[in-house]
Amino acid sequence: LVHLLTAESAAPGAQQQAAAALAELALIPSIRDQVAGADAIRHCIRLLATPIVGTPEIAARVLEHLARGGETDAPVVAAPSPSVSTKDANAMRSPSEDAVSGGSGSSEGRHGSDDHGFGGSEARREAIRALDGLGVLISMIDHGSPQTVRVESTGLPIENPSIGMIEQAASTLAQIAFDNSAMQDAIIAAGGIRSLLTLVKTGSQVAQEHAARAVRNLASEVGNQRAIVDCGGIPDLVQLTKTGSVKAQELAAAGLSELASGAVSASANRGGSGVPSKQRGPDQLALIAEAGGIVPL
Repeated sequence: LVHLLTAESAAPGAQQQAAAALAELALIPSIRDQVAGADAIRHCIRLLATPIVGTPEIAARVLEHLARGGETDAPVVAAPSPSVSTKDANAMRSPSEDAVSGGSGSSEGRHGSDDHGFGGSEARREAIRALDGLGVLISMIDHGSPQTVRVESTGLPIENPSIGMIEQAASTLAQIAFDNSAMQDAIIAAGGIRSLLTLVKTGSQVAQEHAARAVRNLASEVGNQRAIVDCGGIPDLVQLTKTGSVKAQELAAAGLSELASGAVSASANRGGSGVPSKQRGPDQLALIAEAGGIVPL
């Protein structure tokens, strides 16, 4: 399957279907390191820029599934849509986010990687970062569109036409950012906050949901919160609690909760070493109130 992604002689349809198969295989925790060890990450990142209709979204979905960790991820189902396979309809986080985050302590990290050169989701996420996958995903948000007309088509039906480049890129970034401060720092350094907040304001309903989840995951690290505030994240999240879908409202409120909690922590630790000095602190509480966040919530 990875060979089909790389072969110059492979037909566009064959490449797309190979990527789709790898996305399904990457739902299984015990095979993720095998997929990554076959150099699928490098070639999926290359396919993020292909002009073939539908292929960038599928390649981004492979990366999202490879970024997961733990043995209790979402059950494998036939042809899952990105909006279903990456988030639980009854919870704020994706199934994989509610599971144990992959890393050296997860069962996947201990048992699934010995023969393939990877050590669980921490190593797979780092490979995505090292190959500039984060920058390409952010570029997909900035320049892609669910309605983008690209120069070729496989002639095959698009698996989930409601999930375009932008939505899937935001969903993949949300997964990569979950519970991983190094990836959060890399996303912020690449300019990801402004791109995600633009989606929160102007994206489709699905894009707003995934972008709000990504912002919430970034805000879970107190040291990241000033960057979110400085980019105007508080009024954007407050507005989403008023105008977004039910799921988007829930995720926006979760992001505001993280920011408020961080401000309280900063206030309690003022003068101590518990919170980084770059954290804006109590101003966040005032900004949430000034943005009208109290009454709508």
